[in-house]
Amino acid sequence: MSHPYYPSGTPRFNHVAMSVPAHLLDESSRADITRFWSEVFGFDELPTMTVDRERLILGCVHWDQFVFLIAEDEPMSCPRLDHFGFSVGTREELGGMGAGQGLPRRDPAWTSSTLDRRPGRGQDPLALRGVPAPDDVRAPVLGVRLVTLAGAPHGVRFGVFVPQGWKLEYTGWSAAGAWARSVELAEAAEAIGYDHLWVYDHVETVPRRRPTHVFEAFTMLAALSQRTSSAELGQLVTCSNYRNAGLLAKEAACVDVFSGGRLILGLGAGWFDREYRAYGYSYLPDLERLAILDETAEVIRRLWTEETVSFAGEHLSFDGAYCDPKPIRSLPPVWIGGGGERVTLRIAARHADATNWQVGLDAFRRKSALLEGYCAEIGRPFDEISRTHGPDCRIFDTDAEARAWCDEPGGGHLWGADGPDEYLRDNLVGSPETVAAGVQGFIDAGCTQFVLWLRDYPDDTTLRRFASDVVPLLRPAT
Repeated sequence: MSHPYYPSGTPRFNHVAMSVPAHLLDESSRADITRFWSEVFGFDELPTMTVDRERLILGCVHWDQFVFLIAEDEPMSCPRLDHFGFSVGTREELGGMGAGQGLPRRDPAWTSSTLDRRPGRGQDPLALRGVPAPDDVRAPVLGVRLVTLAGAPHGVRFGVFVPQGWKLEYTGWSAAGAWARSVELAEAAEAIGYDHLWVYDHVETVPRRRPTHVFEAFTMLAALSQRTSSAELGQLVTCSNYRNAGLLAKEAACVDVFSGGRLILGLGAGWFDREYRAYGYSYLPDLERLAILDETAEVIRRLWTEETVSFAGEHLSFDGAYCDPKPIRSLPPVWIGGGGERVTLRIAARHADATNWQVGLDAFRRKSALLEGYCAEIGRPFDEISRTHGPDCRIFDTDAEARAWCDEPGGGHLWGADGPDEYLRDNLVGSPETVAAGVQGFIDAGCTQFVLWLRDYPDDTTLRRFASDVVPLLRPAT
């Protein structure tokens, strides 16, 4: 039998049993499991069980018990595995799990509310048990652990940025290598079950200007639209001064079409004055940039829904403009970024489907109350607007390790603006229990969506551990 992901053909196998909660094994789950075997191992259907240590041993005993067989005599060469959200390693690397030891179960109540909105591969993590033969005294069994975001409290959605080089995370990489890694991470995030993927709309690096790669936002989203299939795709946030609003409406509509209706349009007034100067953009006073944001949010929705648009604003002007193609979903969600309390929040009250604030919990509560008041002033229901949070995130084994990292060069606040205490208080950095408590505080304050910048990029440790170690600890808002 030929095995396309093992160079020498037929390897020798040990087996690892994975128990699957019966309530998760709907038809979609079974179809995804079958597709996994097909795409990763090249089988057209699940093979029957064969017990022979010198040959293939994989298949299903019952629909509530699977047997995965992993080669032990040579390294696995299987690039598709990461795309399905799997980690590969020895028993010790996967947490020292031996026979009879399994990953902790999560409360079924935390998963039942999400089954109708998650893809099949985004189901509850499979509990892994190493089950070597009694006489097996050879190398540790290799295993696979499926990590997913299933179990998030009902109504709470999680997204991550895809690294693009803006924060110097690709320093020293080739452009091709950096792009390949971004694609891998985007596909892994979608497979794990993150609801949306994000990019920044910047063209030079921070916190220091360096001659290194920064992939442009909309071309990157267009490319990712062809490598993903279910996660929404957004920018946090597009600078409304960098592009003509009509061109921005068309770019966004095209990404929505390319992605099958998955665009989120993030809009902001812009703030990075050095970048403006470098590219020859006029850095207008704050109130003028905010006025452009206000007009942009208004006219883009018209361009998406009307055959022709004429508009005469203080800053924007259109004369019978066409904007085709129209988005697949006629009104993709518009997120307004920025928490300015006198002007920006009023713009959000008029135009936003969601706000995004990268602030601490006390500031989040204060801005929420102000936004609610501004909505009341114009007669808009406050609950029409999703309030979202965009913090740094990094998972450590202990809080002491997180604190030590904050004191290292490159650790803590990217700009050095906050000390370790403030940084750790206002971001999701620490042990799984500490990060979960931080997330829970925002959920209880009315936050319904999170967009995480993962501080260990381009590594994928936090990407996976947030799903496996943090999400199971969360509960619905109180």
